[in-house]
Amino acid sequence: MVVLKERCPNCGGTIFISDPSGAGECDSCGSVFSLSDLQKIKETIAFNQARIRENDYGAEGSERCEAALDTSDTEEMPFEELCLKTEMALEAEQWRVAKNFVEEIVRRNPKFAKAYLYRIMIERKVFKKEELAKQEKPFDDSDHYRLLMRFADVYLKSEMEQYNETIKRNAQERALEKRYQSLCSKLQNASKDWHYQDLANGFKSLGAYKNSARLSEECLAKFKIAHEQARKKAAIRSVIIIAGVVLAIIMLAFAIAGVVAAVQAPYRAELFTAEVTDKVNVDYDDDTVSCSFEFNVRNESRRNVRYLEAAITISDKEGNLLASGNTWYRGTIASEQTKYFDITLDFDRDTKGVYIWNSDFSDLVVTYQITKIEFDNGRVKEYTNNKH
Repeated sequence: MVVLKERCPNCGGTIFISDPSGAGECDSCGSVFSLSDLQKIKETIAFNQARIRENDYGAEGSERCEAALDTSDTEEMPFEELCLKTEMALEAEQWRVAKNFVEEIVRRNPKFAKAYLYRIMIERKVFKKEELAKQEKPFDDSDHYRLLMRFADVYLKSEMEQYNETIKRNAQERALEKRYQSLCSKLQNASKDWHYQDLANGFKSLGAYKNSARLSEECLAKFKIAHEQARKKAAIRSVIIIAGVVLAIIMLAFAIAGVVAAVQAPYRAELFTAEVTDKVNVDYDDDTVSCSFEFNVRNESRRNVRYLEAAITISDKEGNLLASGNTWYRGTIASEQTKYFDITLDFDRDTKGVYIWNSDFSDLVVTYQITKIEFDNGRVKEYTNNKH
């Protein structure tokens, strides 16, 4: 015996009809429908769908369109028609109307998975689910997504997981491209050996992205050449400095001036200014998210520095603390010069961590507080409450 299965117009449940001339009862709400009744409902829905999608509305057509999206009688509307009208409202980008339809769907059947898909589409303002893959931020941290994955079948679950993975993959590619372009821009202005050393490490961190490996090798080769040239220039300067009485007098004058400057120059952390210039998203996985913050540290003192320790805090514009930690930098920051370097921080993949990872640099307030300085003469100073 052939048994027909139909969806209940009231609640979305299943109606089993064994006799085409008879009727069947919904296994969920108990409503009774004949096959002819269900066919009439389907024809009505199809008619409304055809009318709402017409592009050339006359005055009469406009009235029919408005009637098709009318939410005043949702409680009396069959379930299938309710779902269809929700999709029609989404296609028309009538988000408020679609939301009203969805609320009635959830009221009748809280386990209807597509209702939570509709809610995600309304929040993201997309008219079809395939457009979700083009979003900039993933949506797998929302309550609607968790309910959708709880009640959806395996096909819909797989589809939504693919959309989220596409979003994350695109975000990683954008972060890599931004970092790559930043390094390429700095490469055009590089001239010092330490410029090329920092750039070689930066391109190496990008792995196989584009031609990063080749650029890393080129920067390393330029570093070796620049370093050798700097060494030779230093040797020539030494020979010139020690040649002749006149140069000896000049050296003595410089030595005396240096002693005076050393006496006058205080060991104060206030003479160092730190500017955070950019943020680059490095990685994103199930446990952590990583961000690389770029710093420009200006040494306004008359002393060379070879080591810094600092405390970093990250807040939003409302002053809410999102993350904090300690970091260090080892390298020469010459007197009256600026040194730029990157600090990569890992955050737990919680609400704050995801917020930092997904926020533009301009939406964050980053402080760099120097807590310890080691000068090139071996002098070490520790500080508190020095914000930069």
